[in-house]
Amino acid sequence: MRLARVGVDWLYPQPPLCLICRDGRLSWRSDPLCAACLDALPRLVEPLCEQCGQPVGAKEAGEELGRLPRLLQRALIGLLGGPVHCQRCRLDPPPFRRARAVASYRGWIRAAIHRLKYRGEAELALPLGRLMGLLAREELLFLTVSLVVPVPLHPDRLASRGYNQSELLARPVAAAIGRPLAADVLRRRRPTLPQVGLDEAARRRNLKKAFVVTDGKRVRGRRILLVDDVLTTGATCREAARTLLEAGARRVEVLTLAVTPEAGAGAGLSEVSTKDRVRT
Repeated sequence: MRLARVGVDWLYPQPPLCLICRDGRLSWRSDPLCAACLDALPRLVEPLCEQCGQPVGAKEAGEELGRLPRLLQRALIGLLGGPVHCQRCRLDPPPFRRARAVASYRGWIRAAIHRLKYRGEAELALPLGRLMGLLAREELLFLTVSLVVPVPLHPDRLASRGYNQSELLARPVAAAIGRPLAADVLRRRRPTLPQVGLDEAARRRNLKKAFVVTDGKRVRGRRILLVDDVLTTGATCREAARTLLEAGARRVEVLTLAVTPEAGAGAGLSEVSTKDRVRT
């Protein structure tokens, strides 16, 4: 009986388990997640800021599109592809051209990121990175990049954690869009304080001059896709993008797994509590 079962398993192998819930089965081995996890993905609600990708409130969208019904606003956004900008990006445009995220930083996405970053579950980076790769292939602008660069950790934190989660996420992204990964071209040259609990101005001061390009020839004239796990105020990606542009990069786009709007930044804020904010 046991031999018969082994034979059946060999002829008809069971699909692998989903690494996120460790319960559902993948439809195909190339699928990043099981159907249940995909259905429960905390998706972002349109409209999104054209630059930072954070949800934009109805009030802010109305300021740019006029006093139009919400459905008509959405139709115009879909037809024209934007542009709608959040208040932060209107007042202080980021150096990167566009940022996009797979999901809102809540639900199982939040739990998975914490497992990846703080519980040593590095294997989660593969399905999560594949999910990011699917989004990168959908965003036509991302297909024009020539280099994928993960946001680096300081060597001390890298030694403590054992890996850079942004680099692990960036590998499937680079594979999905067929672009080289340059994990060593951007370096964090000084340790920074954890971003949790800091306001936006303090976050920017904390990260000022924190990055350095190790080889200007590799970024000069290149269109770069910068990859990180979570975008909150955007302070980290702003400083990393600024460093790359100052080294001669032609353009910088940003792709993250999740986005966490800060208080007052736009729609969907009621779904994100203070305890949900991320350490970087």
